[in-house]
Amino acid sequence: MSVGAITTATAGSTSQAQPVPSIAPSTETIPFASAVQIEASASMESQRLASIPAIPLPTNTTQYPQYQAARKIAPVMPPVQAGVKFPERPDMVANLTPSFNTSTFEQSHFKRQASSTRVLVVGDSITQGQQGDYTWRYRIWQWFQSSGIPVQMVGPYKGTKSPPPPRPPQPPPLYGAPADTSFTTDGGYAAGVDSEFLSQSNHFAVWGRAAAVDKALIAGVLQQNPADLMLLFLGFNDLGWFYSDVAGTLASIQTLITNARSVNPSLKFAVANIPHRTHIGGRDDLVSGTDLYNGQLPGLLSRMSTTQSPIHLVDIAGNYDCQDDGCPAGK
Repeated sequence: MSVGAITTATAGSTSQAQPVPSIAPSTETIPFASAVQIEASASMESQRLASIPAIPLPTNTTQYPQYQAARKIAPVMPPVQAGVKFPERPDMVANLTPSFNTSTFEQSHFKRQASSTRVLVVGDSITQGQQGDYTWRYRIWQWFQSSGIPVQMVGPYKGTKSPPPPRPPQPPPLYGAPADTSFTTDGGYAAGVDSEFLSQSNHFAVWGRAAAVDKALIAGVLQQNPADLMLLFLGFNDLGWFYSDVAGTLASIQTLITNARSVNPSLKFAVANIPHRTHIGGRDDLVSGTDLYNGQLPGLLSRMSTTQSPIHLVDIAGNYDCQDDGCPAGK
């Protein structure tokens, strides 16, 4: 210890110099892990005080993997030496523990919400369209664009139904033969379709598809193609081709929604009722069945809708000019 002098002065007088002790720099060192913890704690406390009110920080730092990593590597690190400048704590921790810097669910959810909405369109031939069509999927994409809503169309397929390859006339299938369930999704769109839509025209719509079929497939589709919003337009083929009656079709829609929620409990839905079509000989039941289904669907959707996973009815039947005796809108 050395002794120095200091002179103190007041107005109009000067006092004698008083000896004061001066402390020589210490050469004592501490373990590296302790230095990391002390520096980190001081920095965190400084940040807390600078941003009051704030959430209190936990006193038990052992729960943080960064500190656990520092403790593990401390024995092989050299002690802190005088004159050595270490990087800032965030940079040092990032270099020491890159494997711990994983995103939490909340972080990934926030980043996704800040980007585009993922839309899965589920339907049958009306939704898939055939080669050369614009399709309503394109029209709804145009509406999203004009409304300034960024969307990403998702799904396992991209195209319309392509025409069958040329071949000689084929005999009708034998009675009791398995139904042909093959389908194509490589058909093109109308010449005027925006190229940006073509790059993301994904969907899950197939000619002849029924809700009775898709209810067993939807969970797998959503696992492979995560979505935030489902536009669901099924039901006609269930009634039209004898998959089930009205009650069975409503049950299939309910199961499809339930299975979709098993993958994403926050999935939002827009579910359409079904329009009439021109008359099919011997199928007067289809007219009454369509009306009965459309009358009962709103109640089902209302009962299933939740705050976390809302379901909205799309009244296509009420806004699409198509009846049993004619369908001018269908042309």
